[in-house]
Amino acid sequence: MMKPYIDGMLRGATQGPDVQPTATDRAAPPAARAESSAPAHQTPMMPQPPRGQVHNISTLKGVEDLLASARSSCAVIFFTSATCPPCKIVYPAYDQLAEEAGDKAVLIKVDISKAYDVSSHYQVRATPTFITYLKGKRESEWSGANEATLKGNVRLLIQMAWPPHPHSRIKLPSLERHVDSYISYKKVPPLDKLMQKIGSASSDPSIVALANFIKVLNTPGQPKPALPDLAQFSVFVKTKFLALPPDTHFAILDLVRVAYSDPRVSGYFAEEHDHGTILTLLSRANDLTDTPYNQQLVMTHLACNLFTSHLYLTQISHNENLRHACIKLATGALLDTRSNLRATGTSLIYNLAAANHNGRLHDPPAAESLPEADQFELLASVLEAIRAETESPETLHGLLLSLGLLVHYARMDGEVVELCKALEAATVVSEKAKIDAFKKEKALLQEIGQELMGKGLVAK
Repeated sequence: MMKPYIDGMLRGATQGPDVQPTATDRAAPPAARAESSAPAHQTPMMPQPPRGQVHNISTLKGVEDLLASARSSCAVIFFTSATCPPCKIVYPAYDQLAEEAGDKAVLIKVDISKAYDVSSHYQVRATPTFITYLKGKRESEWSGANEATLKGNVRLLIQMAWPPHPHSRIKLPSLERHVDSYISYKKVPPLDKLMQKIGSASSDPSIVALANFIKVLNTPGQPKPALPDLAQFSVFVKTKFLALPPDTHFAILDLVRVAYSDPRVSGYFAEEHDHGTILTLLSRANDLTDTPYNQQLVMTHLACNLFTSHLYLTQISHNENLRHACIKLATGALLDTRSNLRATGTSLIYNLAAANHNGRLHDPPAAESLPEADQFELLASVLEAIRAETESPETLHGLLLSLGLLVHYARMDGEVVELCKALEAATVVSEKAKIDAFKKEKALLQEIGQELMGKGLVAK
């Protein structure tokens, strides 16, 4: 059923002429090429109560608001009173449980001697009384100051609300970590030659200022320079870039690529409300059929450098145009016949997959940065690229990690896992172990192919 859709999606990029790239970095495995960058900050859909804290509430509305915030997890209401000595015995245990639970549960304390409307609503006539809620529904109720019972019931409630993912029972050392660094391309080309290739536009004040900034930034012993007038450069890109001769585009893109290696520059443009500057520079990504090879390569390098700023991680998640431009670049490069472009596409997909994977590893899991439809598209491209890769151990390494990051801790009933089953991902990966060139990748092939794609897809 999915094959026509996948075939259409992967019919992909018609290749441009094979031009040797200049002033660019060769792609390498993520572990070797990674540059440090902070993880994306995830904005919750609903304001959450502070972590690890008991909430002393005296109004019915206050209790209902906290229960509403726990509709996707669990909550406990502890009914106590100032004249209840047994209640005070379990106060320390209740505080400890709140600290243990963190964001996974909301623990509420209500003094019924001050909150008559609350005790009346819940028909509480004795203290201590505990009422629990699971996924917004009343779960259980009990009374008594038994510390062991309290701890056992609350810990069981949290486990019911947050059952461990089946992948947590599989040994996957390459994936069981938060990715703190992303692949970036920071190599500085000979600036004099690059400026010559820009032609008449090299005299534009915004281009001159950007080139001078890069020169000082990469001169040993020089203090970090102040940022050039990036607003002026943005105007240049939006009003002049696409009108310039096509053979100058590569040089300007390469200049911007180097500038984006500074998180201050990438952070500045990440906060641009419409992302018009970067989208204009990457606009040829929407029509890869006539984009020269060297431009495809440097655009993909530039897209990797977005990840030097944690601000861009959030923007890629929230801005559909920006995210789709990156995905279009990544999948187009990944399915190219030329090894350099495939390796660079692998780097970009690794960055996208790593940012998404980090959200899943939060405790509790945060919102994923990629919608499931986008994960589906990336996964289909990665599996096809693994199937086709026969030459480069480095590219295969990056593809396997990207596949693992996309699937690890994915919803077991979601489209990502179903696509892996439909495309027989375990077999696709295992076949690579038969190729002599990939002998050094034996451990990763086994981890991703046998453990994750084999045991991980059927685990319950």
